[in-house]
Amino acid sequence: MRVLKSLIIINIVIVQVWETYCFILKQQSKSNLHELSRLVVFSFDGFRHDYVNALDTPNLYALANDGVRGHMRSAFVTKTYPNHHTITTGLYEQYHGIVNNEFIDPLRPKEHFDVDDSSTFWWDMYNRTVPIYIANQLYEPNIRFSGAVQWPGSIAAYTDGTGRNDSKRYRIHYLQEYEKMSWNRRIDLVIQWLTDPSKPANLVFIYFPEPDSSAHRFGPFSTQVMDNVRKLDQCVGYFRKRLTEIRLSHRTNLIFLSDHGMAEIYNSSQNVFYIERCLKNYPGLSFTMHGVSPVYSIETKSGPNGFIPPETPIPIQVMKTLNECSKKLFNGKFTVYESDKVPQELHYSENRRMLQLFLVADDGYEVYDRGSWLPNNTVWGNHGYNNSAPSMRPLFIAQGPRFRSGYKHETIFDNVDLFPLMLHLLSIPINRFHTNGSFEHVRTMLTNQLYDNDDDYIQNHMKVPLNTDGSLFQVFLYVLLGLIMIIFIAICFITGLGIFRDPSRRSTKRRRVRSILTKNDIVDDVDDNDRTLISNLFARFIKSGHNRHSQLRNSFYENGSNRTGYHKFHNGPTRHLDSSFDSDYDDDDDNYELNNHENGLIDDGHGNVILNDKKKKNGKQLNSKSMTQDNDITDIDWDIMGTGLDIDLESHLKANGSSIPYDNIDGDGYDDDDDCPILKNKQESLLSKQEEIEIDNVINNGRFNIDDEDTDNDDLNLKRDRLIDI
Repeated sequence: MRVLKSLIIINIVIVQVWETYCFILKQQSKSNLHELSRLVVFSFDGFRHDYVNALDTPNLYALANDGVRGHMRSAFVTKTYPNHHTITTGLYEQYHGIVNNEFIDPLRPKEHFDVDDSSTFWWDMYNRTVPIYIANQLYEPNIRFSGAVQWPGSIAAYTDGTGRNDSKRYRIHYLQEYEKMSWNRRIDLVIQWLTDPSKPANLVFIYFPEPDSSAHRFGPFSTQVMDNVRKLDQCVGYFRKRLTEIRLSHRTNLIFLSDHGMAEIYNSSQNVFYIERCLKNYPGLSFTMHGVSPVYSIETKSGPNGFIPPETPIPIQVMKTLNECSKKLFNGKFTVYESDKVPQELHYSENRRMLQLFLVADDGYEVYDRGSWLPNNTVWGNHGYNNSAPSMRPLFIAQGPRFRSGYKHETIFDNVDLFPLMLHLLSIPINRFHTNGSFEHVRTMLTNQLYDNDDDYIQNHMKVPLNTDGSLFQVFLYVLLGLIMIIFIAICFITGLGIFRDPSRRSTKRRRVRSILTKNDIVDDVDDNDRTLISNLFARFIKSGHNRHSQLRNSFYENGSNRTGYHKFHNGPTRHLDSSFDSDYDDDDDNYELNNHENGLIDDGHGNVILNDKKKKNGKQLNSKSMTQDNDITDIDWDIMGTGLDIDLESHLKANGSSIPYDNIDGDGYDDDDDCPILKNKQESLLSKQEEIEIDNVINNGRFNIDDEDTDNDDLNLKRDRLIDI
């Protein structure tokens, strides 16, 4: 029964420990999943989509194969500043107002747009432009924080998109302006923002000016460009390494993109046109171009003399004259449009900054207003062409916990579609802010799978060496917890087993019965001195029988002691008697020997305990007297632990059909493992155990008869005689 209880306790403890452990992990996982997702957007200026390969860009190549790659289309015009603003606002250039790298506004005809100018007049033309890094902070102020490293447009302040001039304006929280800074230092700065202890950034944009700068000078496939491409790929690898170190991979989505592609230009008269030739061939023609090759906004002044009817509006006269010049002198390699009649698919019209006319050259050709500037190389690069040209296709790779793995997005999508995609990744309602993009164009890039921790995500996605410090620490904690559980279980099991084997449990039962009987107001009228004497004799007898069983047994047998005397009063050895009933007993050896001398037990000097001479004589006389009495244990009214309460065991056992056949025990017996009486064989020992259990059950259940017919003095004398006889 004890073992069963111990096993139940152990099982309960194990279950509770395991449930607590699982609860902690679940809460930690839940906390991690509900923590703000992070988004980091990399822009490599002028990075063509076909630069990615296993040899030159192993990190980007791995990302492309492990994440999402797709055909993204830049906004027209395919210039740097307009496209970066389109990516962050989700608006076409005609709506956000950054229509070229260089332009003017008719409201300020003497000023030119400057990318380093933070004036909202340029960046927030209609007071309704809300870049996503501002939208992120507006959605949950003081909870969400955005950052930008040299991202075009991030230096300006923006409204909340309501269109009111008096609206409060907001700036990005973390900003690194156009300062010289190494590429790895930019990465470190981003990591610093992501891990800020008080205001961690959950959205960061980072801009790199290469390979655009090198491609403009040396061409898109030059050695200089490819060197920079490889360096950028190393930056990607460095960032991935840092991201694993801070253990944010499973909560950080990454987008690697470029603003546009790059076309290859050959330095020849067949590819480079000077618009001054048109002025020479058409006298009277006058206009001013604002912009950067190959796209310009044209401010007209006068039409050619006699070439077009004078009643024709001047802008129309200039447009027709330039288109005629293109066909006649440049094989029709550039085209001029009225600003409100630019092809609709280009989404480039209806904005005063486009002025009256708009000129764009074909892919691979350059147009300049004067012949004073040309690159010194035979080959160079340029962009700004029609966004459907293959050379203008930008880079797009996305990877992270919310992106599908190994997915190629076949459908062409525009970079304005990135705005709703990023809103979704940031858990911001898509309809909260105005956009020209469509989430349906990019929905299939995403997965619904979530990851509980960084290791789980890295093992499934990131093909880079793991930083194992955190992982080993977790493993150590798990192993330590397991060892603690094993040790605890072992202790519980050993303790439970010891309780089961501890013979003092019977003494504990007697004390419990005594307590129960006492609570039931059964009066203890035994004299205190007699009670103490009986308790001490009984305790010393059990102590001697338990600790020196073999020595006492021999000495008892030599002096004619009846073995049944030990058995008659034996209900299991005990070491834990109630001190209140055994004030003279002490486990100390000196006290033990003193008590033995007082009761006629002495040590012969060889480890054997014998009776002294006086007690031998009394023992023989009492033994002859005791031998005449019936040898059955049921002839004796038991006293429970010196309480003076007599139990008629015979009456109870007869009522239950049990008996105790201890009459015929002789000296040649089997000594069982539990210090039971010495019996002839194992069968008798097992029978003795069974009957002893019955007696214990009687005591445990409290079902016994109280025999108060005999006087307490008679009972006490009988018990004293029996104990002394032993």
